[in-house]
Amino acid sequence: MYKLKTLIVGLISISLLLECSKVVAKEQLTITKAEKTVQNTPGNVVNLNYLDFSNVSYVASEKNRDKKLEAALVKLYKLKPGEDKFRYYYNKIDLNGDNKPELFVYLVGSSFSGTGGSSAVIFKVEDGEYKPLSQFTLVHNPIIISNNRTNGWKDIIMYVSGGGAESGYVELKFNGNSYPSNPSIQPKVKSGTKVSGTAIISDDISKVPGILFE
Repeated sequence: MYKLKTLIVGLISISLLLECSKVVAKEQLTITKAEKTVQNTPGNVVNLNYLDFSNVSYVASEKNRDKKLEAALVKLYKLKPGEDKFRYYYNKIDLNGDNKPELFVYLVGSSFSGTGGSSAVIFKVEDGEYKPLSQFTLVHNPIIISNNRTNGWKDIIMYVSGGGAESGYVELKFNGNSYPSNPSIQPKVKSGTKVSGTAIISDDISKVPGILFE
């Protein structure tokens, strides 16, 4: 009887050890997957979509002040130089393949930023003038300019979070006239998608001050 009890206890112990091993192995697999995801994620943003960013290149914002761009911002947002102060980051990138780069501008400051992100605007250049093409709210950087196109214009992938929005990456497609203004209500990029393109304004804005407008 004693030997039978000992055998039963031994079998239970082995069973528990096997279950513990399975749990540990599962946790290690989960951690490895998460670490791999973070390594391929722009700006170390939590990659809830489990996207593959290994084919994305990263570009920091321009460092030179653009007076013509600032004048266009003043006109668009009815700014008052000397009163309205904010930082801006921008990159030049050809969105429609006409070899004439548009300007993507990211605005950071009390007038443009909130818990859900900051404002942004795309300017196209016509006859030497900067004309607004699309305006955005609730934007987080970096902004991924995808190699995929809709209506001849490159799709834009943004990360949305905060302000009541469900966190994740969304895709903004050109509708023939402009891009959607509110990323938080756009469709999520499908889980597991391999993204190819260029991440612009990839600066760490907590450390890189951008260009001060004042």
